[in-house]
Amino acid sequence: MAADGDIHIRDHVLYELARDLSSSLELDSVLRNVMDRVISLMHASRGFIVLVDPVTNEMSVQMGGGETDTEKSRHFLGSKTVIDHVVKSGQAV
Repeated sequence: MAADGDIHIRDHVLYELARDLSSSLELDSVLRNVMDRVISLMHASRGFIVLVDPVTNEMSVQMGGGETDTEKSRHFLGSKTVIDHVVKSGQAV
């Protein structure tokens, strides 16, 4: 069972992300804010957001943080199997 402190932190993070998501109608701005916040909260050196086109079912990197465009593409290709699994199953890894 999660400690009360962990629950408080989780709820605070969810609140901050919900605020970011509703802060703008500009997709790039929202994704940049979410990416920056998640990288900071997770103490990660980099990350990316992948969206699935509902018509073609193709995945594409929409936002990355902490790396160059070349690095984003390379990491996306290397992570494609994991991302495919998440998209198909709907389950987090």
